Amino acid sequence: MPRPIGLRKHRADPGRIATRILFGEMVSHDATTVKNFRDKMELQADFDAVRLIYGVSQNAGLNAANLSITGANVYPVSNTGTSPAFGAIATVTFNGATTGAVNAPSAASRVALLISDWIQLSSIARNDGGTKPLLVVRTNLAAANPLILRGNSSNNTSAWEASTDGRYFNTRRSDTWGTGSSESAWAAGVAGSISPLIGVQYLARGRVITIMANGDSTMQGLGDTRLGAGMPVAVANLLAAESGIPVEVANIGWQGTSMAQIANRAVDYCSARPARVTDQPIKPTFVYQSQGSWNGVPTAGANTELLASDVELNRRGYALALTAWDSLDIPVVTTDWYCFNSAIKDVTSDYRREAYNAEVEAYGINYAPAFASVYGVIDGDGQRQYALGMTTDQAHPNAPGYVVIGAAALPSARAIVGL
Repeated sequence: MPRPIGLRKHRADPGRIATRILFGEMVSHDATTVKNFRDKMELQADFDAVRLIYGVSQNAGLNAANLSITGANVYPVSNTGTSPAFGAIATVTFNGATTGAVNAPSAASRVALLISDWIQLSSIARNDGGTKPLLVVRTNLAAANPLILRGNSSNNTSAWEASTDGRYFNTRRSDTWGTGSSESAWAAGVAGSISPLIGVQYLARGRVITIMANGDSTMQGLGDTRLGAGMPVAVANLLAAESGIPVEVANIGWQGTSMAQIANRAVDYCSARPARVTDQPIKPTFVYQSQGSWNGVPTAGANTELLASDVELNRRGYALALTAWDSLDIPVVTTDWYCFNSAIKDVTSDYRREAYNAEVEAYGINYAPAFASVYGVIDGDGQRQYALGMTTDQAHPNAPGYVVIGAAALPSARAIVGL
């Protein structure tokens, strides 16, 4: 197999524009009445300007509504409580207008992004002992149903609210639009991870590394304490501690998506353009890109053989993702295709997955065989298993597993940024 287009071993340079993506997964939401959202988050460095990334997706029925923002504001606060000190409250604009809209994409799992103008806004000091600046975004939507927005219907942000690594975020939604310097009203809002706000970018006062990550549930961090953390956050925390450079995470992993859908997500993010066309696109320092997924592999959904044609589906999707990242000259670190325990999928030809991993690693690219770090025994028909204590559900790493995977991926991050 020849090297796919986009496979280059090149360096990444930290810059001053950082990106935090709060969640990559999208879910249906009825915004007929509950159409007001408040997102509060820690960022890794002090800032002097921000812009917001909104998004809408599509469901399998291809009947999702378009996203229409009727108003939004953004401001820094001093603590995570309900009575913080407020910095300046700024109105969010889209090419100068206070409203913005984007049409829902035409296919399931695609993402259409709406990127605001840059807004001059500076972080303020914390007064609760925290060291990372806090930013709040309030967004009001036009009534619509169903909207496919960022989030997971069975997961709220409580685990992220308990974060001690400077990656706090909190989402609330309500049928009342909060105005002025007030946070207390949002405490009574509906807790959850659903919001039209996918993430933020900011102009930091020094160098920042942004790690983007694209894949399915294992890249998303399913099985970790915080859904949306997983390997990328584990790597980021280690890299920041080692380098002294703040490291943001933009995890766009989405559980249940196939390699073709994962590739389309790379295309969607790389092709998104800000409302003000002279502004730059979303461009992380580098991206962790999965090379394979068990989702959408026809024969491996049952307890049967993994065919060469199944591997080829992954190979093609991976090549498309690389082409997308290469269009913006974004450096890529490829991660290996993970195993499944035979208790979940009893696949009789797992050697094809491992041969595909070896094939891609042999290209001589930036490669992180990170998931192999939590493998254990091989069963009687040659299927690799997770090591004891590294998985809870037999299909995904657990929190201790992701810590091990993050440590295994660290050398790749260190190498690509030249540390």
